[in-house]
Amino acid sequence: DVERSRGLGDVYKRQTKVSGPIGKGDRLVASETPGVARKATENDPLFSIIGRSLQDYDGEGIGLIEATVGVR
Repeated sequence: DVERSRGLGDVYKRQTKVSGPIGKGDRLVASETPGVARKATENDPLFSIIGRSLQDYDGEGIGLIEATVGVR
């Protein structure tokens, strides 16, 4: 129940702020924790981007936010 489809490409995705707080529209990449995304940094290759955040996240640990996947 980690991801729930919300239409074409929208899902709820587990997030971590290991790369800093996540803002709406930030690019997301896979984190070192399986099944969890993190905010992309300038050091991440463009091909590693898995989607964009549709919500802000500044919580502790791993949280759940809405994201769009498969966007470039």
